[in-house]
Amino acid sequence: MLFYIATKYTFYIPVIANTLFILLLIPLIGALAFILASLIAYLYLLQTIYQQTTLLLAKLQKLSKTVHLNSTEQSKRFDGYLHNISQILHIPTNILDIIKRQISRIV
Repeated sequence: MLFYIATKYTFYIPVIANTLFILLLIPLIGALAFILASLIAYLYLLQTIYQQTTLLLAKLQKLSKTVHLNSTEQSKRFDGYLHNISQILHIPTNILDIIKRQISRIV
């Protein structure tokens, strides 16, 4: 009798195993899709920050060529531009400080 039950229901073991594997695979694919979407959004944000800082550098270079400002007034305007950009893009202050340091190295 035990042999009969074992041979009759062993067919269902791979079916159940495959079903469980597929059910576990669906959330994994969803998590990977979420991670990929987050990465794309982060890269888009970095591209936007790069474009804004490039525009800011162009404005500062144009400003320094047309109007001969002393360095303190120019840095105040620069900080004002960066502050406006950070408010629009909701950039944390630590990232804003890194951007300031990088731009000050370039300029």
